[in-house]
Amino acid sequence: MEGVEIIRAFGEKLGIELELDNANSCSFQADDVVVTITALSEIDQIVISGDLGTPPAEQLEHLYKMMLEANHLYTSTFGATLSLNSENDHFALCKVLPCRALDNEIFYSEMESFISICDTWFKVIRNYRSMVTDFPDKKMEEIFEPANFIPV
Repeated sequence: MEGVEIIRAFGEKLGIELELDNANSCSFQADDVVVTITALSEIDQIVISGDLGTPPAEQLEHLYKMMLEANHLYTSTFGATLSLNSENDHFALCKVLPCRALDNEIFYSEMESFISICDTWFKVIRNYRSMVTDFPDKKMEEIFEPANFIPV
């Protein structure tokens, strides 16, 4: 099945029209996260990414360490990768799916899982940012416990 067909079928199942642009890409809002889906027809893959917002201004080292640990063997990202988008300085969660392994139901299930982990990481980053603001004199590694947010 082609990526464009899979994306359109996903939109139909959600009851929304996902208009693909010239790059075979479209975006929609899922809770607090903007999710972008792109069909890479030339390599028969679909890329999904979620915008997780901006990093806090301070104490980034601990947050980056948590994110790198979560990326290791995908332990807390369910096969996706956390990154920093250099175009807008936002955190992002991205996942590449080979079309040959997808049908409409599998893609829908992948999207459910992806949106769920996006929502989780959005909350982790938002809560971390709040704690840095609320407790400027504390070291985050002493008070911020990601296990309270991240399913493993």
